[in-house]
Amino acid sequence: MTAAPSLAGFADPVDDAQRSFRALLDALARPGSRRRPVAPQEHPTMLPPAMAALALTLADAATPVWLAPSLAGAAEYLRFHCGCPLSADPRGAAIALAGAAEAPPLVDLGASDERYPETDTTLVLAVDSVTDGPVLYLEGPGIQGRGQLRCRGLPAGFVSAWQAMHARYPLGSDVFLVAGGEVVGLPRSLRISEEEACTSP
Repeated sequence: MTAAPSLAGFADPVDDAQRSFRALLDALARPGSRRRPVAPQEHPTMLPPAMAALALTLADAATPVWLAPSLAGAAEYLRFHCGCPLSADPRGAAIALAGAAEAPPLVDLGASDERYPETDTTLVLAVDSVTDGPVLYLEGPGIQGRGQLRCRGLPAGFVSAWQAMHARYPLGSDVFLVAGGEVVGLPRSLRISEEEACTSP
């Protein structure tokens, strides 16, 4: 059953989208920090508020979106508010929305042409929490020294998959983790480890 297009989106589509976009940019500029984009007035129940906000902010008629099977009920909502085409393959999408159990492999989302790394898919991943859980250690632009992120509900093998993807930089995917109304940005330039001693390449 699909979500009714009559579900309201942003109260102020232009201003709310701009404010949310700034929050998303800030999340990528400061990896591991939590930001709260403007939530839409209503959203399909299968989308966390931050995921719905991110989709309404980034998706448009020129932005193909892939929905994991459990999120397929949000298709009409996104078509109505964003006018975005839906992709049958996450590798052909500009944005992929998924939970941990249905997340596409990170290594599959990168474009094959190093001249156009901006065409790689952005993954929006719903997790259980971005405030507690196992510690991830972060290094890279936007972080002084070594940062930490507690996150619960990541896909199995996420860190090793990230490290394999990072080896192909500048190809690779930027990832937004969403939990409830909060979002954490993980840019592809980031180094992630589960070990206490992170070492730069």
